[in-house]
Amino acid sequence: MLLGTVIEAECLAASIEADGPDVARRTRLEGVAESLRDPTLTPQKRRMLQMLLAAERKRQEPLWRQCERDRLRQADEQSRLWRDWLREQERERRRRERRAEASERDALAAADAESRRAAAQPHMLSGRAVDCIVDRINEAVDIPLMSETRKPTSLQRMGG
Repeated sequence: MLLGTVIEAECLAASIEADGPDVARRTRLEGVAESLRDPTLTPQKRRMLQMLLAAERKRQEPLWRQCERDRLRQADEQSRLWRDWLREQERERRRRERRAEASERDALAAADAESRRAAAQPHMLSGRAVDCIVDRINEAVDIPLMSETRKPTSLQRMGG
């Protein structure tokens, strides 16, 4: 019981701000905790110190309850804000998914329409366009075309 009383006195003293308006009360409670450690303390003085602790406990208890209610209220408010934020993020994610799916559907529909148009027109390029493309490919791979005439080299002109 003695150790519990000392610990209680220390806790009560620690709950008072060191630089607040109750510095004298804190100092007094720290003195009470120190006095209660003294094994030579008379029973009458010990009872008096315990009554002082009981009075301080009664004074601080409503403050603790109010402080606890305030902190719980703050925690509830913060929790509500987080839930609202998470709901909004989930809504935004769904909105982005719907937009992406719609965009993908539009792209697929456009590709299907283009495929249908291409199937309806089997010869989209004219014969001339095809010849131009073939000529460009041949030039790129450096294959001489049959339509090209070979220019004789100087040795061939000389008869050699």
